[in-house]
Amino acid sequence: MGVKGLSTFLGQYHAKYNEQVWVRECPLVIDGNNLMHFLLSSPSIVNSHLVGGDYVAYAKRVRGFFQKLKDAQIRAIVIFDGAYEPEKWKTVLKRYKDTLKANVQTNMPGNSYTPAALSTVFREILVEQGVLHYQTVLEADDTMAFVARQIDCPLLSSDSDFYVYQNVRNIPLESVDFRKSLLKKGQAKQGKVFVLAAKLLSLKRLCREEFHFSDLRFFPLAAVLLGNDRISSTTFSNLLKDKGQFDKYERIKYVFQWLGKHRDYDHVLEVILKSVKEAERRDVLNLVKSVLRSYNGENGELLVWNAIRRDLGLGVEIDVDDDRFCNFPPWYSQLHTTAVLPTYLLQILKNQIVMLQPQVEILHHPSTHALAVDVIRVTGGILLGQSELTLVTRERKNVIRVSVGTITYLPKFGSILTIKEDRFRGRAQALFYNLFELSPTEVEFTNQCPMPIKFIIMCLIYFCKKIVLSKHVGGIGVALLLVYLKPILESNQKIGECKNPDSLSGLIKRQKWTNELRDFFNQFDTIATFSKSKPYEISYVSSYSSLQCLLLHSGMLNRLLGNAFGQPKLGQLNSHFVYNVTRRIAKMYDKNASEFLRSHFGGSSENTFLLIIMDKFLHILSKTTKSKITEILPLENKVDETEMNNWSTGGDTYEAREGLSISNHFVKIKLNSE
Repeated sequence: MGVKGLSTFLGQYHAKYNEQVWVRECPLVIDGNNLMHFLLSSPSIVNSHLVGGDYVAYAKRVRGFFQKLKDAQIRAIVIFDGAYEPEKWKTVLKRYKDTLKANVQTNMPGNSYTPAALSTVFREILVEQGVLHYQTVLEADDTMAFVARQIDCPLLSSDSDFYVYQNVRNIPLESVDFRKSLLKKGQAKQGKVFVLAAKLLSLKRLCREEFHFSDLRFFPLAAVLLGNDRISSTTFSNLLKDKGQFDKYERIKYVFQWLGKHRDYDHVLEVILKSVKEAERRDVLNLVKSVLRSYNGENGELLVWNAIRRDLGLGVEIDVDDDRFCNFPPWYSQLHTTAVLPTYLLQILKNQIVMLQPQVEILHHPSTHALAVDVIRVTGGILLGQSELTLVTRERKNVIRVSVGTITYLPKFGSILTIKEDRFRGRAQALFYNLFELSPTEVEFTNQCPMPIKFIIMCLIYFCKKIVLSKHVGGIGVALLLVYLKPILESNQKIGECKNPDSLSGLIKRQKWTNELRDFFNQFDTIATFSKSKPYEISYVSSYSSLQCLLLHSGMLNRLLGNAFGQPKLGQLNSHFVYNVTRRIAKMYDKNASEFLRSHFGGSSENTFLLIIMDKFLHILSKTTKSKITEILPLENKVDETEMNNWSTGGDTYEAREGLSISNHFVKIKLNSE
């Protein structure tokens, strides 16, 4: 429920009303979505936007942050947002439209997009580090404030919303500094210890000394007057004299000063409501009461609170009568609350909407998510049965929405409606093989791979069949397979028993970590650089982004099916390495990936097994049928400003016919064998 400009406005008072705090040996509620994006902004993460997201550097920074919390003996409680609330869709679509304008380019990517796998990678690190994390059904702000008040601990977020919540000690992320400090006597043992040092804005002092509030409840009331995601900023415009002369900061100051002239809270509330047309007054009053209850920390989701109580050993759980999960399958609510199933699935289940966030997009090409549309439709079929999904995506720089039917039946597989109850890995894998149209040879090849690699191989085969720009597909495929082979070869990870030493698993098991392999990764595992002799190739990165989107959406379906292919770690996606290898193969080896590999590994018999693995892989790719995009959808499908504001009530969409193939939602396809 953000108030535009509030954080910047309050920033001018930080120096005067700051309070230094040292946090140690206590719980800390953390705004998961906020921290996830905050940690992406770092000098150590270089050229991330140019290569489709530097997940390796990002994962390292996330690990470092939570390790510092552990050093300070702080128990992190990370809470993520759930599905979008209906009243926030206008804001969500406006942000989506702005993102398109900033990031859909011709020759260079924008720098403000969120890499496709960012959320997945962030959560992977939380699991790896044993950090408690949860998800709400709707926006998490109310629940975070509620939990922080219940266990009397600080809350970490740079979101200005938390300034407004009553009795919440909000630590802005920008002010955090981990250090060793000598605490006061009685607070810790002698000597310096790790602490989280930060500065809090003292709202009590600010409100009383600067704005002369007689009642601290005036602060959330000011947020109501100014407008947030739930209340329009024009609802109480009659109270603002000469409103046309105000910029947003002057408007905030005017509201604060106006409230400071009053002493009686109930009287002010009555005056505010009288400024609204009588016919609208009752609805506005109910909305105001709901918002004020939230700001008072009364609307926390008890399912999340019970999960936290259980994990912290805080006693008997509270009886919950929450209708927010009333229409969900009985097996779903607990798995969602404890973040076993991602919020992505809740958006489908609750909103029947998937936001296809722009990545490294080329203006005249389809969305990078286009390859994954049928995966999304199958996921929708499992969750919803026969139904409709709305995909919010793009045509050039315009927002469009595409209405597609869920898939509940695959010709060579049958009905998928009961598969989530089957809990049979072989059947779940068969669903993927049918969905991805794998031939018997491709299935046999995939099944020879160890579990960490099997999912990646399957997605790479499908990607190579469907991707537009096939000239560098081999490079991307080789690079990504090497990325996922590296940790297995480097650490001699066990990959299970292998009866056939000549199978893919057997060959991987027999291949050693050689000097040539180490030197190869040292050479290409560097930050990608660009110059006149090495110009930036946006087509490589856009194709790689399409692969990331396919891995993302397929990974969500895999999670829903009980991790039929295990849990491939997207945090291993080494984007700089992939770009460097792809560029070298495309430019110096005339797209001959096999020749490239032999130039690096052919000089030693110790690498024989690796070369056999890669030859088998490239042979499979060479037999795939490629699809080339020849035409994109016409612009009459775009959503204009008026329609965007009222999009849920109607408007033109492209309806998906039964059996319509994936790419027809976005493009017209011409098939040809290569």
